[in-house]
Amino acid sequence: MDRELGISNIKAIHLNDSMTKLASNKDRHANLGEGELGISTVKKLLNRQEFKNIPFILETPALKSNDTMEGEIKKLKGLVK
Repeated sequence: MDRELGISNIKAIHLNDSMTKLASNKDRHANLGEGELGISTVKKLLNRQEFKNIPFILETPALKSNDTMEGEIKKLKGLVK
């Protein structure tokens, strides 16, 4: 991100895992840890020092239902050091 955009230009990060591979030109969201990025990549991204003061906007399929929303948010919180 720093090479392409510059960290200082990033104002927020739209966070979701991806159902499709990089460069597929599709925006298909997956729940955290259930897509192509995987849970370890999501965890690394969340814990990068450069992003400490940048808001993350969570947008995953689990947020569409009250039955699954709480678990997704709990998973997210568990990934942050």
